[in-house]
Amino acid sequence: MTITATIRQEIELRGLSTRQIARVKRRLVYKNPAWAPVGRGRRGRSDVPRTLPLYREASGIVVVPRGCWPDLLRALEEVAGQIEYVDETIRTPLGRAVTLTGELREYQIEALDGLLQRRCAMLVSPTGSGKTVMLAGIVARLQLSALVLVHTLELLRQARTELAKWLGVEVGVIGGGQHDVRDVTVATLQTLVRRDLSDLAPRFGVVLVDETHHAPARSCFRVLAELPGAHRYGVTATPWRKDGLEALMHAAVGPVVHEVPQQALEVAGAFVRPKIVSVPADFTYQFADDWPAMITALTNDADRNRLLCTQVRKRVGPTTRGLVLTDRVAHVRQLGDDLRDMNPVVLHGDLSPSARKTAMEQIHAGATLTIATYSLLGE
Repeated sequence: MTITATIRQEIELRGLSTRQIARVKRRLVYKNPAWAPVGRGRRGRSDVPRTLPLYREASGIVVVPRGCWPDLLRALEEVAGQIEYVDETIRTPLGRAVTLTGELREYQIEALDGLLQRRCAMLVSPTGSGKTVMLAGIVARLQLSALVLVHTLELLRQARTELAKWLGVEVGVIGGGQHDVRDVTVATLQTLVRRDLSDLAPRFGVVLVDETHHAPARSCFRVLAELPGAHRYGVTATPWRKDGLEALMHAAVGPVVHEVPQQALEVAGAFVRPKIVSVPADFTYQFADDWPAMITALTNDADRNRLLCTQVRKRVGPTTRGLVLTDRVAHVRQLGDDLRDMNPVVLHGDLSPSARKTAMEQIHAGATLTIATYSLLGE
């Protein structure tokens, strides 16, 4: 029996036997990390599904995410005959050819070589390795119109600036109140997930997901399921997610096919290994599997905060820039007030978009002291 695999934004499988359908289902049902045994009876929450099926079935047609196809193909080949492919993906070319305006580092070239062997794949590369530059490299190699997906307005601004610099083109924006579609466009997932994408679907031949493992998994999954670009790639520094939904991301984007080692950045001079100095504090806490409560107590501890401010004043000066990262917005505010004599730039999620933009401009301009939350500056 011949199986027909029609590739669009997802893959439609026709001609599967009952046994083959059962095998597909087993491969594409994952435990839901949001479901966890609670209470004395150790039963999961009734309002949260225990499993996440990543397939749809109707009238003998099984629809599966494109990213999981390599693994699924191996499973089907064990019980299938011939597989016939019908490729209906989009390969919209750029309006004009582009070349990179600079030279890639050797590890970046190797990363692109590995990534582009697949049409759906993920790259893991450390912070500071130039991931946005590598996204530009993908566009230059494929010469296809590109949609770059990000999950914050700050990443949208950064990606737009870097892509324009490296590709020498005007880069479009969808998000933050803007809708300017061009051959290379950066968009926020939060904007796209709320709108009809039928006008964008035929527009882009390659879809790129920046900071893949920080992107909202379900939003990213839904958006990619509407975009039939022939190529789909994700880049990230961290191949794991806090919400445990790695399977969802890999099913939508693809498997990790290349990892850039930290040592490669050191050899290329793109990374300087920091010297770590531990400063003892008198803070103690009786931990009882209550991490949020412990962080609250830690950030509210007056003695520890005084020690932290003393260390900042001791180590930051006219020739040394300082960065203080913390988990809580309230802690950023407190430290900003305690160190107000040093005129710090404060950056957190409660700032208005305009205030956040101003803060980032000050940081890029060389602010002496920055106090920020991990979530905003950690990327």
